[in-house]
Parts: sequence; structure tokens; C-alpha cells
Amino acid sequence: DLPPIGSDLIIYDFEFLFEREGFVSGYSISNDEGVLYQTTDGGLNWSLVYNLAPFGQVNNVRFKNLELLGENTLVMDQAFMLFKSENNGNAWSILSSYAPNEFQFVDEQRAWGTGFWKLLGGGTTILFSDDGGRNWKPQGSELGAIEGINGMYMFNEDIGIAVGTDGQIYRTEKGGF
Repeated sequence: DLPPIGSDLIIYDFEFLFEREGFVSGYSISNDEGVLYQTTDGGLNWSLVYNLAPFGQVNNVRFKNLELLGENTLVMDQAFMLFKSENNGNAWSILSSYAPNEFQFVDEQRAWGTGFWKLLGGGTTILFSDDGGRNWKPQGSELGAIEGINGMYMFNEDIGIAVGTDGQIYRTEKGGF
């Protein structure tokens, strides 16, 4: 079961595939490691699925973003990298050596995210992947690169909203900002 409220577990994200089956990702302060828990009864009971860094112990690992891409496939970030599991989180492989600050898949291939992009001098921007999260590229608008993005949400492959510094709000209805 999940540690009780007030414990050393920090939960960063959760995803439910069905009404009764879902996952939470987070960080155990006392063990200094990322954790992944699963429920199959709608959140009444939780089982620890994963509690170590996928490729050796990494200090201060935090599983912050979690996406479900199908019945058994999960994508999660850790230490600025993306990892993918195709067996409900029991085994992981490296998906990408770069992880956006946050990301959202609309299908198994297309994802949008926000993150730092070195070509913009370290500013945050909207990022897009059309190969399942392996590669990311900045996505601009007719006005050029969009910088200062703090968050975004894609309703589907066409419609999305991004927000940023100075009260910026961007909306797309064409699958791009």
C-alpha cells in the first residue's frame, strides 16, 4: 500500500487507464529514489511496482511525469531522461536522453511538451515529438519561436493551450502553436 499521509512519499503525477487501474509516480525521501505504485481497484489499495533507478542507483531521482500509452505501456521521466515500459512498469528501457519539463502524448507517436531548448539560449518553449518521444524539436508559430512557456495541455491532436510568462496564452486548433 501507499505510505500513509504525512510520510516521506512525494507524489508528482498519476494516470488512470481504466476506472479501476492506475498508477502514481513520485519520490521516496528516506530511500532517495523514484517510486511507481499501481492500483487495480480504483485506488483502495496500492502496490509498489518500481522503486529503483532503471539503470543503477541515481541519487535524488524523481519520477515527475507519467503517461499511459495503452494497456501496458508507460512513459516516465527521470533525471532529464525519458524511460518506457511495455509491461506495466516492471522493466524499463531508455526512450530518450532528453526529457521535457512536462509532456503529454495524444497517441503512441505524437507528444507535446515544455522544456529548455539550447538554441533559444536556455529559454523554455513548446516541444514536439512525432516518433514516440525519442526526439524532440521546438515548435514555433507564424510569429517565430515561442519562449517563456510554463505549461500546456493538448485536448487532442489538433486542439491545445499553452501558457507562459507575462500572461501569455496560446491556443492551437491545427496541432501546432
